[in-house]
Amino acid sequence: MVDTETVAIHEAAHAVCCAVYGRDQITATIVPEVVVIDNVKYTYHGRVKFEGPSIGARKNAHVLFAGAFAEAIHEPGHVSVGAGEDVKNIKISCAFYGFKFDEVAEEAAALVNEHYAAIKKVAAALKEKGTVETDEIYEALK
Repeated sequence: MVDTETVAIHEAAHAVCCAVYGRDQITATIVPEVVVIDNVKYTYHGRVKFEGPSIGARKNAHVLFAGAFAEAIHEPGHVSVGAGEDVKNIKISCAFYGFKFDEVAEEAAALVNEHYAAIKKVAAALKEKGTVETDEIYEALK
């Protein structure tokens, strides 16, 4: 069973960090989406979409890491499958770009800690509405 609150915290962290880095047209959702690939159903329990100019690989890694760190604050000792996949992808990205994984992790953790109040506001809105858009995400940062 999927814990909606954890999914909301996870996706809110991605969305808030996108906003911190100036992304626009951000949409965060916890409405499940089923995708069928080669007759296999995959369910995405949450997702963040955004547009805007590139923010660079290191900041993208921070955004990707944000979900896992917010989950760790929300429920210490628990790592969701989604967070585990995010961390796996960050390790690949760090190796590709020559970033030190531990440094990227520290930077991302600091970003999440600094903006955790906004993350909680966006998570609450996600739980209430299912989907939040750019204006509400930026409003949570004020």
